[in-house]
Amino acid sequence: MFAFFAIDADNVLSHTPMHVFVLYWPIYFLMGVLLIVGISLSALDRLLGIHQANNRKDMCVAQISLHRINDRMYGSNIWDTIAYAKELGVAYIEFDVRRTSDHVMVAWHDEELPSGRLLSDAPYAVYEREAAGMACAIEDLIKATGGCPRLQVDLKETGYEDEIVKLLLAHISPEGFVITSLEDESIQHIKKAFPMVRCGLSLGRNTTCDGLTRRLTVHISELFPGRRLKSCKADFVSVNYRLARVRVLRYCRKHHLPAWVWTVDDVDDMSGFLLSPEVETLITNAPDVAITLGTRLTARLRSTTA
Repeated sequence: MFAFFAIDADNVLSHTPMHVFVLYWPIYFLMGVLLIVGISLSALDRLLGIHQANNRKDMCVAQISLHRINDRMYGSNIWDTIAYAKELGVAYIEFDVRRTSDHVMVAWHDEELPSGRLLSDAPYAVYEREAAGMACAIEDLIKATGGCPRLQVDLKETGYEDEIVKLLLAHISPEGFVITSLEDESIQHIKKAFPMVRCGLSLGRNTTCDGLTRRLTVHISELFPGRRLKSCKADFVSVNYRLARVRVLRYCRKHHLPAWVWTVDDVDDMSGFLLSPEVETLITNAPDVAITLGTRLTARLRSTTA
């Protein structure tokens, strides 16, 4: 919880004039109260043994999703990464969806290309040239995987939800993918139009460039996401690991809602989340480490009940 708010606190202290602190002291007081409550709840959860092995009734750890498939940390091109994911045996591969100016849906995380040009203002040919080996049209990616590993499709923009879901369903079954998004309206729309598709509301929005009031509003809505999750009819919650540790896993346990936790690369954090009964999927940049650790933890779980 402390780390979660510390990111914004550093930004506030370096960019906010003193008179603003005086004007908005009640907001800072509320943030402090939330910080204390969050730390207390996190400590209580650990005392109650949320992350203990004997709470995984299925005797299996959480499944693994390889984070951001078109990242060069995995290989020189996206096709090598897909082969690597298949070889590892991860359950899912995650990629972000955006659309070029000529309406080609592509795998790309940032709003901008390496040159600084907005992807939405660039045709596919420009995207392909700048992204080099990491360029990939979503349709080609779907065909290359054939639903194995399954796909975690993270929507970065709104407005073409129907288009992406229809494209996915044209090639793989609803069991072969999930949709995640930070935008409630995207999840709500897809669940209404395609109720058979599993969707997860993402929690952990980057508010670095937002104003103080906006940041506080976002943080509160993510710490207490019940109304949002029910309204958009999300099947699961995709949550930043800091938020998960503070309060969201408690909510998931109480309401029997699966959690997908991102992005977990620390081994100690991996162990805790892999064993947490609320966590269905762990999203990581170190899938090889997570797979090895998961195998070891699963063996330990089963040996204790033998």
